[in-house]
Amino acid sequence: MQGHADSVEGLYIWDRTGGIVPALGKAKVRQALNYASDRESIVEKLNLGYATATSQMATADSAWYDTSLESNYAYDPAKARKLLAEAGYPHGFTVTMLDVSSVAPGQQVVMTQALEDIGIKVKVDKIPFTRLFPSRQPAGAMS
Repeated sequence: MQGHADSVEGLYIWDRTGGIVPALGKAKVRQALNYASDRESIVEKLNLGYATATSQMATADSAWYDTSLESNYAYDPAKARKLLAEAGYPHGFTVTMLDVSSVAPGQQVVMTQALEDIGIKVKVDKIPFTRLFPSRQPAGAMS
């Protein structure tokens, strides 16, 4: 999603080879994660409608924007569950996410729920995101 001042909200997967979470090494699992993302709902819940739901990083006024990509990964939790099963995870798997509740409380809840809705159990690493990335502290926050 493209939000205020070209901010981007979404789920970042750094373990695409499955070195830490083997399931993430499978393309069908990563595709399932895309189908589990209700971008329109995220825009409404987290950005109060002041954003554009998109399935790509580029904004519509960017040279890198590709209109054909917008039809990719429409919200479809049933398809997401089917892809997980095809990838060998019919009952899901467990993944650990950083605790970003101090900088994006709503995003933490929405993304966790989206994953749990398709059978992925989320464990939240209680190391505060702001301790890992101090420059991302919200205005007025104390370290």
